[in-house]
Amino acid sequence: MDTTGRLLLIWSAEPEAAFEAWLLGADGGLISSFSLPVGVTVLGFEGEDLWLLEVDELDIPFVVRMRLEGA
Repeated sequence: MDTTGRLLLIWSAEPEAAFEAWLLGADGGLISSFSLPVGVTVLGFEGEDLWLLEVDELDIPFVVRMRLEGA
């Protein structure tokens, strides 16, 4: 949940499969839905920014910031 009351729901997926996320407004209405790639971990979100943790082929973790269009 962010400071405006929006909620990010991450749907479970099979291992090695992309997964779906829904961004819900404070009133519970769907703002947007999108797919996230295999192997990322959602760290948090605020405003239009979504922070993800990815690991490269050498197992080095790095943080990626994505923009939530229409958020």
